[in-house]
Amino acid sequence: MTSETLLLLIGAIVPICLILVWTWRRDRLPEPPRVVLMTLLLGALATIPILFAEIAIASMLGLSSEPTTLLGAIAISFLVAALVEESFKFLVLTRYAATHSSFDEPYDGIVYGVAASLGFACAENVAYVLRAQESGFERGLLVAVARAALAVPLHTSCGAIMGVCIGIARFKGGAARSRWMLAGFAAAIVVHGVYDTFAFAAPVAAQHDTPALGIIAVLGVITTTIVAMGLSIGGAAWLRRSQRLVPTNPPAAARDLQS
Repeated sequence: MTSETLLLLIGAIVPICLILVWTWRRDRLPEPPRVVLMTLLLGALATIPILFAEIAIASMLGLSSEPTTLLGAIAISFLVAALVEESFKFLVLTRYAATHSSFDEPYDGIVYGVAASLGFACAENVAYVLRAQESGFERGLLVAVARAALAVPLHTSCGAIMGVCIGIARFKGGAARSRWMLAGFAAAIVVHGVYDTFAFAAPVAAQHDTPALGIIAVLGVITTTIVAMGLSIGGAAWLRRSQRLVPTNPPAAARDLQS
């Protein structure tokens, strides 16, 4: 491994670590590091089935991973990237993290939701950065910086938004639980889909030589990231204010969340 490759890997991984540690430390009743790290690892491993699922769905729908039209950008963003990726994060959050007794208050949904999303983002970061390095170190560094500023915060925010709703759902019963879970899942898909639509629209604009669309695409990516961060930070602040000094364990156990 060259020093340049090592530097790019550090640039791809360090932002993930910093955000994860910050999120974990913000919890007034910190989660067990072992469970948080396992959630992170499962999020990273989920990239394997995600890759196969995205290829299969795109092929089935006749969609290109490099769309040439705005409609194609919307379709690949929502029906493939956002739907598949958020589905697997949702599974990691609900089928693993939420099954632990340590998930004993709504705020925990944020910690584990962020961990699952950052695991995926870490694996994706490494793949994108190493692929970009094939065009030169400068290109790889640019991708690392851009993803640290935009893609990583976006994935973090989607995990937090989903986590807020799953955290609340775990302490609800009946239809209210299902509504909160569905709301979190849908909100993450919408935010992710909007971001990816703008991201895919940028190369479409370049192909068709439409500078106006290119500007809108860049501004859209930035704006979506900022809005998503605002929603996730607001949700986290809301749940953090309601944290108690001693967590409560309601009758609804993890198995109820899975039912």
